[in-house]
Amino acid sequence: MGYYYGIDAIWRTTGVLLGGLSHDIFGFSFTFIVLSILSLVGMPLGMTRDARALALDREGSTCLEKTREVTVTHGYRKDKFNEKVVTTLVGVPGLLSCDWFNPEGSETNTTKKDYEPIPLNAVVVKTWDNQTPLVDKQVVFVTNGEVKDPFVAFDRYDDRSLMENDLFRETKQDWHLEDPPKKTRAGVFVQVYMVMAMKALTSAFLMWQEEQARLLFMR
Repeated sequence: MGYYYGIDAIWRTTGVLLGGLSHDIFGFSFTFIVLSILSLVGMPLGMTRDARALALDREGSTCLEKTREVTVTHGYRKDKFNEKVVTTLVGVPGLLSCDWFNPEGSETNTTKKDYEPIPLNAVVVKTWDNQTPLVDKQVVFVTNGEVKDPFVAFDRYDDRSLMENDLFRETKQDWHLEDPPKKTRAGVFVQVYMVMAMKALTSAFLMWQEEQARLLFMR
């Protein structure tokens, strides 16, 4: 689970944190972003198919497609070249097939006469960095946040991966974050502060080193 800007947004990719638990935790106080590409993450395939179908046939719907093109530079000096990288997303608002998202946390209560589905939104990735998969392979994100600009949810989810890979995984594997000198409150605090401080200093030095190398090659 990742945290963004003082727990303003919460992501989930593995395991199951859905149904009543997700409804009670998230409600509409937090913005959550869930990867819905596989049933392994606990997302019903019907909801994923609905989002893809709506994104495919947008005529008369409120779905909004948006494309972003960025220029990426590769290589140095004679081998230097620019590549245009395109990503196209479709925001799908008001998805009503998220039956797992309710206070009771079960799809069994959806047959009740007084049941009212809670609408959620989706972001369907049609093209990701010039790669356009088949419709049944498209990545789908589900969120209770706005999707008028689908890149907001898309970029925030990408921040989660940066924190997970560059921070949590590296500090655990390379900096032994989970091995404090003493298994006491003070020992854990010392370990966390020291590891995070050293990680920050090392990252800053490596970024400076890369920038110096880039400036040298540009001469």
